[in-house]
Amino acid sequence: MSKHHLVLPLLAAALISLESCGFIVINNPETDETSAMVTSAPDTPAADTTSSVVSSDETTSEPADPRADADEKLTSLHKKSFAGAGFIIASADGGKTIPTDIDDEVSAARLVSYRAVESKYTTKIIPISYTADELYEAARNAVSSGDYLADLLIIPADRLGQFMNGKLLANMNSLPFTDYTGSCYNDSVTSSAMFGSKLLAVSGAANLDFDKLSCVFFDKGLVDEDIYTLVKNGDWTWDKYREIAKEASGGNVYGHGSALSDRDYIDAAALSMGIKYVSNPSGESPTVDYMSTDRGKRLAGGIVETLYGLFYTDSSQLSAGADASDAFSDGRLAVMTGRLSMIPDLADISTDWGLAPMPKYDKSQKEYISPLKSDAPVFSALVNTTDFGNSGLILEALNVSAEGYLSDIYLSDRVNYMLRDDGSIGSLETILSTASLDFTHMFASGFDTLDDATYGAIYNGVTTRNSIDALYRNYQPAADREMAKVRTDR
Repeated sequence: MSKHHLVLPLLAAALISLESCGFIVINNPETDETSAMVTSAPDTPAADTTSSVVSSDETTSEPADPRADADEKLTSLHKKSFAGAGFIIASADGGKTIPTDIDDEVSAARLVSYRAVESKYTTKIIPISYTADELYEAARNAVSSGDYLADLLIIPADRLGQFMNGKLLANMNSLPFTDYTGSCYNDSVTSSAMFGSKLLAVSGAANLDFDKLSCVFFDKGLVDEDIYTLVKNGDWTWDKYREIAKEASGGNVYGHGSALSDRDYIDAAALSMGIKYVSNPSGESPTVDYMSTDRGKRLAGGIVETLYGLFYTDSSQLSAGADASDAFSDGRLAVMTGRLSMIPDLADISTDWGLAPMPKYDKSQKEYISPLKSDAPVFSALVNTTDFGNSGLILEALNVSAEGYLSDIYLSDRVNYMLRDDGSIGSLETILSTASLDFTHMFASGFDTLDDATYGAIYNGVTTRNSIDALYRNYQPAADREMAKVRTDR
């Protein structure tokens, strides 16, 4: 039986049972900015806290049901009826977060998830798709004219600086009914979207694009080490990655390669090693300071030397321009960096492969870090959003409704049809739980020198052997001056 026959009828049944309706109703209350990460509205009705009695015969043996758990959490959220009014989300993520068509089990689950939100609030969520450039222009026109565009935006994270400098984005802390400290939000991404006194984007379970997460694939027939044990014990480091690649290299076999561009490969590797280019404390101008301490200098220098060795001195890399996916499928590549989007294409290859998170810098690094592609989607809102209360309600509900459920469907699909072993399952769970995106990749589009002072300096240090210290000193002051000019307190 096709895998679609196993899951889609259940999801379709859930879809049929949910309500959808309505036209657009626009209100325009005034909203003040706030700085608290947990927001609520005054004089709101208390959540229904009535508990049900479960008999002792019913308390055991039932497996966890993430959909039921999400629905239960939805019921505890603030109660309101939109009375059929529509809720528009202007999106530049290709319809990934709020799909209108079912392409696979995950998109079907996303549909179920947001239909549950529609049912709770008696509304119709209306996604309108744009390219990133189209959405920027539409947002500029809407703000300059005072016209309504959408109740929420979904924008590529790497456009955040551009939208901010256009003075288009609201402080997401202005949205009532939201709790960004909740488990349905990604704190690593959300905290990186703070600029001065404003939180300009948030990321949560609803918008996490699994396909954009970085990872490592390895050929179990070419790698002698037990990578799964290394991962489990915290010993999966870039030095170990280099060692494995060198040992496997020889004859027609290459030690390592990447399905990413060299720039993206170096970018993702540096982020996975824990570099933090910018400090962005709430209420203050962000500053580029990753080499302002001895520890920071050692880390940045160590990253450059590790990646230079990997690229140039180890003699184990697949030739530039070669297709890493083809070499891996043919059994000629031991380890390959890529993204989770590659899993379906690797599912049926003859190579016996495994999956691992991106390595750590060293064993002392607290956790693995799985960088998202820089254009991963994030939620934002326009500065002239007509009803921040409604936007906050739906944003919170979308993420609560998705928490646990979407990742469960994604994991089940990959486990049942694509992954080869239990070790890969554990690695995939680690990758999903360590999704990360940094400040510089979000905001560099708004500044001339932020790229050059941060991840551009690491890339140039690796590929040109220019001194990372000199690159930092050349660009850091200009980047700080540019960021200091941005006013986010009004």
